[in-house]
Amino acid sequence: MLEAVLPLTLADLARFRILARSIEANFADLARCWVIVPDQHADAMRIAMPHERFVVVPETEIVPELAGSKAKGWYKQQLIKLAMADHVTSDYYLLFDADVICARPVRRQDLFRNGKALCHRYRNDTHATWYRWAERVLELPRSGWVHGVTPTILCREAVRELTAHLSRQPPRPLGFWPKMWSRLPDWAGGPRAWRSDREDEGRWRQVLLDSLPWTEYALYFTFLEATGRFERYHTSALRSLCSDCIWRRDSFAEWDPTLPRPYRLPPFIVVQSIARIPPELILQRIEPLFHASREPGVRQRLSA
Repeated sequence: MLEAVLPLTLADLARFRILARSIEANFADLARCWVIVPDQHADAMRIAMPHERFVVVPETEIVPELAGSKAKGWYKQQLIKLAMADHVTSDYYLLFDADVICARPVRRQDLFRNGKALCHRYRNDTHATWYRWAERVLELPRSGWVHGVTPTILCREAVRELTAHLSRQPPRPLGFWPKMWSRLPDWAGGPRAWRSDREDEGRWRQVLLDSLPWTEYALYFTFLEATGRFERYHTSALRSLCSDCIWRRDSFAEWDPTLPRPYRLPPFIVVQSIARIPPELILQRIEPLFHASREPGVRQRLSA
C-alpha cells in the first residue's frame, strides 16, 4: 500500500478538508497520509482530522533543526518532504499539498508502470533557476529535463541516497565567510581538509538549511539523473499526474470539473492556493465528483 505526506498549517485547513474528502471518496489504495504540522498546531490538527488514515506529526519530530531555524514556510515544507523518507514504511510515497484534489478513483497502477513511479518530465527552460540552485547545492550537472511538481511520487531509497550525498558535502559557511573559508589551507580546516567520507545521518538537513535557496524536486531528480539512478526508480510519463487545474483566479469562473472527462484523465486536480479562491466555492464545484464515484459502475469505468 502507498503512503502520502502532506505538510499543513492551520491557514490551509479548509483546503485540506476538500483533499481529505476526495481521498476518502476516491483513493482506497492509500494506506496512510502523514500530516506534518507546526508544533504549536499539533493538538488542534489532531482534533480536525477526519479519519485515522490521517496521522498528525509535529514538524520538529521530522526535522529537529527547524526548532532553531529561520527558514520560511516553503523551504520548511520542502525539507519535511525529503525527511519523511526516514519515516514512511512504503517503498514510495506520494507528496500532497493542501490544494490537491483526487478527482476520480485512484489505484496504485495509475501511478506506477512496471513497478516504477511515473514522473512527468519534458525539455525546456521552465524553472531554470530551480535547476541552477540544484547544481550549486549538489555540485552535479542538471540533465536538461524539467519535472512535474506536486502531486509527485518519491522513492524512499532514492531520497536516502540523495541525503547521503548531501551529508558528505563540505560545510556551508554563511554570509561573507564562504570566500574566506575557501582560501584557507588544509591544515587550517579549509574545504579540501573536509574528508568526503564524513557522513552523519542527519547532517544533510543542516546542509540544506545552510544552502538556501533550492527546491526539493529539482534536487531529487537532478541527483538521480546525474548519477544514473533515474531509470532504477522512475519511468517517464508523457503527462502530469494532474490536469484541469486552476492556476489563476480569473480561470475559475468557467471551470467545471464535472464535465464529461476521458476515462484515463490524470487522477488529480490542483486549485492553486495562491489564486485565493474561497474553499467553499471550490467544494461546491467539486463535490459532485465525490458522489459520482460511488454510483454503480462509475468507479470501475473511471479507473479502468
